[in-house]
Amino acid sequence: MFTAALFFVFVALIVKFLQQRWIRFQYFKRMGIPGPQPHFLWGHYRELRENHVLWEERWKAQYGKTFGVFWGDKPFLITSDPVMAKQVLVRQFSNFVNRAEQFALERAHPIVQHVVALEKDEHWKRTRLLLSPAFSVAKMKNMISMIEKCVDEFESNLRKRASGKQFDVYPLIKRLSIDNICGIIFGIETKLQENPEEDSVFLRATLKVFEADPHGLLDLICNSFTSVNNFLSSILYLLQYLRIVPHVLNDMIDEVENIVKARRKSPPRKDLMQSLLDHQQISSDGAPLKATDAAEDQKASFGKTISARLTNEEVVASAIVMFAAGYETTGTATAFTFKCLGSHPDIQRRLRREINDATRGKPLSYDTVMSLPYLDAVIRESLRLYPPLTNMIHRVASQDTEINGLKIPAGLSILFPTKVMHSDEDFWEDPNRFDPERFLKKNYDAFTYQPFGDGPRNCLGMRFALLTMKLTLCKILPKFEVVATEEPVVEVVRIVCRPAQLNISVEEIAP
Repeated sequence: MFTAALFFVFVALIVKFLQQRWIRFQYFKRMGIPGPQPHFLWGHYRELRENHVLWEERWKAQYGKTFGVFWGDKPFLITSDPVMAKQVLVRQFSNFVNRAEQFALERAHPIVQHVVALEKDEHWKRTRLLLSPAFSVAKMKNMISMIEKCVDEFESNLRKRASGKQFDVYPLIKRLSIDNICGIIFGIETKLQENPEEDSVFLRATLKVFEADPHGLLDLICNSFTSVNNFLSSILYLLQYLRIVPHVLNDMIDEVENIVKARRKSPPRKDLMQSLLDHQQISSDGAPLKATDAAEDQKASFGKTISARLTNEEVVASAIVMFAAGYETTGTATAFTFKCLGSHPDIQRRLRREINDATRGKPLSYDTVMSLPYLDAVIRESLRLYPPLTNMIHRVASQDTEINGLKIPAGLSILFPTKVMHSDEDFWEDPNRFDPERFLKKNYDAFTYQPFGDGPRNCLGMRFALLTMKLTLCKILPKFEVVATEEPVVEVVRIVCRPAQLNISVEEIAP
């Protein structure tokens, strides 16, 4: 009897699950929004994980600029509509402050949950406010000499290969990125360009994070079933807090924590880490407060739970996300820009003339580098054709609203597919052509161009990324002719589009 009762309970639970799953996947049909039929278990996550750019292009061609998909069991409205982008990212930002939860177990680590990109509501506003001064114009001006030093080593590596023979430039640019980011954020010299075979803790930690396989079974299950993801996140959070199970970020976290401890005992420096430490809250005994301590301290002093200073975990998390963003995206964007210039010699020559006219006989300065109009247009056009981050512009509605006649219920995630928007013939004339002139004429809708997002929650490091790319080109192009005759092999890994290989050749230009 007991066995039969247990069997019927089990069957009832299965039927209830199937019913709820079916109802959930009718979400967009009830709203009258078109979209592809979801898989009953995975939704559309397998396609999005495989190559979201490819599938989003196909779905847009089939269903139009606005359609519904399921990130596992989570409904996502994907839209290329610039009117929608303007409303969500700017006009109605107070209703769309938070990003969607996009990846499995993304909050299953005590440090990762403090990453500014994942924080919500007032916690995000506070962290963003405290981090913003680190990327001010004044701070950027202080970084010029550090960036130049790293680019000088990159120039030396190019000179060794200036034979007219093709070589893969992407590994060189990745090492440039790590040297650059480690110097600017942490104030340390990794010298990976000078000693590429050296066993660097930072390089190993970086490769472990960025080369991790995103296609495992656990990833598929957790992204497809929110309840499973939430349960496992709670368990793994505790296990990783106790360091019982490994995490792909542990090596990097350990390294950054060691740097923070060392920096706390050293004289102040002019780098991003110093900006974070300047905002760190210290307890009465001089030790850095942890998140729980900071919250209790605020309750006692102000009756609030939100600290006005960064906790130790937030310092580490912020440093890691700055490193990650700078390494992967800036390096990738720089590599693609070399490719674009290498396959368009007329544009390259015009840009070289602009750089030479502005910098000949003068030291490079922030104001000079950032004020060159054609250089700015070249980089913006390269980012349009090859945006490194292609599925990162998304928001969640906190309340019911209506945009352009479409009712948006609270809790719905809205995603703006960067690559799809950048390739839309309705927005860009001959969209596959590399044409910096379009950014000089400025005859485009700003909300169709989204390499850094828009509105109050746009990319915090945008100014730093543009400075790094522009300074690199200002130092390299006057000395080298870049030639690229092959189309790069582009791979899509999670939300990043990067070259699997990018072959160019370089020849020195006589002084």
